[in-house]
Amino acid sequence: MTLRQLAPMAPRVSIKDMADEVAGLITSGTIDPRIRRLDDGTVKIVLSKLFSVGFKRTVSSRRKRLVQYVAEQLAAAGWVQVGKDEFRRG
Repeated sequence: MTLRQLAPMAPRVSIKDMADEVAGLITSGTIDPRIRRLDDGTVKIVLSKLFSVGFKRTVSSRRKRLVQYVAEQLAAAGWVQVGKDEFRRG
């Protein structure tokens, strides 16, 4: 039995490049709609602004990997992950 792809694949997304950009925005203090800065110094990534449409598992996986890569980058800059997608300067 031969399987055919009926619809084109979604375009590939470079999660690492996106994580580099988001981590840079956080560490530089840049105001951006993809990042919410709270009064206590906590920074929250607004994942719905980065990935909003697509198949549920694909979007979920992309969001999880993005947060993981951002956490790695921010840890090197002295930030601590305090929630699923929240970070604070440590």
